This record gives sequence, C-alpha cells and structure tokens, in this order.
Amino acid sequence: MDKRKSSLPRPPAGLPSSVQAAVSEQVRKRQAVREMLQRRNIRIVREVYSTDRPTVSRVSVRGEQYDVGETDLALLASGRSPTWLGLSPVPQDDEA
Repeated sequence: MDKRKSSLPRPPAGLPSSVQAAVSEQVRKRQAVREMLQRRNIRIVREVYSTDRPTVSRVSVRGEQYDVGETDLALLASGRSPTWLGLSPVPQDDEA
C-alpha cells in the first residue's frame, strides 16, 4: 500500500459527519489530481486564490512555466499541450 495515501490529513474533530464526509471527499479529490499531475510532469508551482477573481495557477510543464486558470489546468491534466491551448511561457524575469 502506498504510504502517501495513509498520510492524508483528516478533518478536524467535532465537525458534523456530513461536513467531515465532504472534507474527506475533497481531500481525496485533491490527492487524485496531485497524483495525476505528477504522472504527466505537470507541477503546480503557485496558486493565487481570490474571492472576487478565478483561481490562477502557475504550473511547470517540462521546465516551462505558465499561468493558467482552472479550465486550462484541467485541460493540461487531461493531456493537452500548452501549445495546443495557445499558452505562452511566463518570462523569466516575471518568475518571482
């Protein structure tokens, strides 16, 4: 058995069981996405969350970094190439 799967975080104690189930499901989904991205050599370098804008992720694909939204991230994870999506690498001086 893979040791990483046994080290998934557990929901905090004291939450209603429906909330614990939802949190556990979200953790499992995130783990599945993380594993899939690793298989495809896609690494999430940084994510920026905001309440008034969509999530933006900076991903590294074969050594090049791209800023993508949730839709492009899903398409990259499904096997589409950055070229197919029309993405341009982030300039080196913008990688701070």
